[in-house]
Amino acid sequence: MIDKTLREKLRAFDMTLSTLPEPGIQARTLIDQAGLGEITRLQQGAIQTVAAQTFPTVDRDMVDAKPMDARLALGLIAQIYGAKDNLDVLNAQADPEFKALVINSGDATLSDIFQLLEQHRLQVDRGEGRNLLKVPVIIWADGALRIGPGESLTFLRDTGAFLANFGRLEIDGASFGVEGQPNPNAPDFIPFIVNAGGASVKARNSSFTDLGFGNELKFAGFSVARNPLLVRKDEIVIENNTFSNLSTVGASMADNVVLRNNRIHGSRGASLVVTHSLDARIIGNLITGDAPTNGIRLLQGSSRGVIAGNVILRGNRTGIVVQNDSQRVSVRNNVVWQRDGGGITVSKSSCGVIEQNLIMDNDQKGIEIRTGRNMIVRDNTVIGNNSIGIWVSAQEPGALTLVDHNLLLGNDAGLATATGETVVMTDNDFTRQFPRFVSGDLSSQGRVIATNLKGETPMILTAGGLQDGPLPDVSCVE
Repeated sequence: MIDKTLREKLRAFDMTLSTLPEPGIQARTLIDQAGLGEITRLQQGAIQTVAAQTFPTVDRDMVDAKPMDARLALGLIAQIYGAKDNLDVLNAQADPEFKALVINSGDATLSDIFQLLEQHRLQVDRGEGRNLLKVPVIIWADGALRIGPGESLTFLRDTGAFLANFGRLEIDGASFGVEGQPNPNAPDFIPFIVNAGGASVKARNSSFTDLGFGNELKFAGFSVARNPLLVRKDEIVIENNTFSNLSTVGASMADNVVLRNNRIHGSRGASLVVTHSLDARIIGNLITGDAPTNGIRLLQGSSRGVIAGNVILRGNRTGIVVQNDSQRVSVRNNVVWQRDGGGITVSKSSCGVIEQNLIMDNDQKGIEIRTGRNMIVRDNTVIGNNSIGIWVSAQEPGALTLVDHNLLLGNDAGLATATGETVVMTDNDFTRQFPRFVSGDLSSQGRVIATNLKGETPMILTAGGLQDGPLPDVSCVE
């Protein structure tokens, strides 16, 4: 039986991930080994894997660096993202003058960083010989930092270390972590990597552990928090990495950002967040562990995004959230299993497509559409959720929702609306959704579904009953 087989696969997969596999094993490999490849498989080339490799040889520009007050960099970030949590960063600084090493220009390596720290007497050792960074490092707009295969960088929490990139950051095959006790002057502070201003970043094949703090994206762990007036045309690619025990991996104002084939485990906040970013690609990521809130968030005008081929196991609240004027988003071929919340929610956004997802054994709604015009819910498998399988609510007058060719099985109820306006039903399979086919505003229409369990006869459902006439066109024309 389809539900038993899928449930066994997911349980077995979850057990193998109870201890985090080695970072070198990529998300795509683990998903395929678990037998979930067909569910999450996308078009050829959509999930690209890139092996760790040595950086190509380039003629490096001479590095110009000097000490600078870290408050200048924090102030620039605060102009766009506010000053919240800045005081914690400042209080964490061991240097009363808040000095940081700033790369003004040139292409720096990790070795350059530690030589320059010693040269300017900001840190007189190489972190006990193991790349332990004790002070902030800032890459200015004309600077670059390249960290390559086998290299590592550890941030010391006690002294307020962090990395802020306003220029170019290229990471391939490296590892990053945190050491030290809670900062005596700012116990909440935990080191972070932020790419701000007009920054560009490529981070591949690397591991990031224990980074990030606060309730803002900017210091959340590994983040892109750009200024729209300074943005470069360079691509932002974050792929094939392992992020463990970060607060959040996130991007804001990062059009065309690619977050692909990453493993994110045990997040302390929302696992992966994208805001204010057009054409984002969130593809093939594996999100696991007991995270306290959503797995993936696409928010605040992040239109034309694609959330595809991701696997989200366990954790609290809804697995995938699309919200607040994020129009024409495609959510497809994802697996969301056993969340303490729901599966997929789209709210205050229109013209989206939710298709070919497996939403299974979650505590709340399987798929939820709330205030979403011209939404299409198609070819999904929605099984064993403890609330409604597909929920449509708070729709504006005249709003249309197409519910097409979905399998609804063993949910608390199959379909429900609350001010759902018009729901166009075609080819949905309710044969194993007995006894509660519908609920909410549609409670009185259970008999309508019971006489059409496989959806062979198209229907137009409203709270007032069946609507006569030809099927309306739900596609977006705006």
